[in-house]
Amino acid sequence: MASTPASRLLSKEKLAGWVPQFQDLSKHVSSFNPLTASVQFLREELNGGRLQSTQIVEEYQRSICLYNEWLGAIYQLAPGAMDRARELDSMRQKGQILGPLHGIPILVKVCISKHQTYHLLRTSRTTSQRQKL
Repeated sequence: MASTPASRLLSKEKLAGWVPQFQDLSKHVSSFNPLTASVQFLREELNGGRLQSTQIVEEYQRSICLYNEWLGAIYQLAPGAMDRARELDSMRQKGQILGPLHGIPILVKVCISKHQTYHLLRTSRTTSQRQKL
């Protein structure tokens, strides 16, 4: 990742843990638009051999590194995502497909809020989940 104020802010304040490093982050031209690509599009590109899972993971990591400074939507990235993408690409080359989302990265959304009294982070729950407690 280029040494810009945005990358320093990102790595220190916006993402916890592992942060990928890209030397050409601001100049990179994506092979697809990660902000608008649908699962159907990604599946068709994977099945047609025009994209690999590793390319998809890299494009989403780049997009997160580029936009998360302003959006603040992503808290943490999976450090093993690229290794898993390589495994899935290898399986696809052998004709082994695990299912319709084979090789397509997902984002798990967890709501985090602050406990008002102690200013501590906690995982938010839906109303129905709170009633079960």
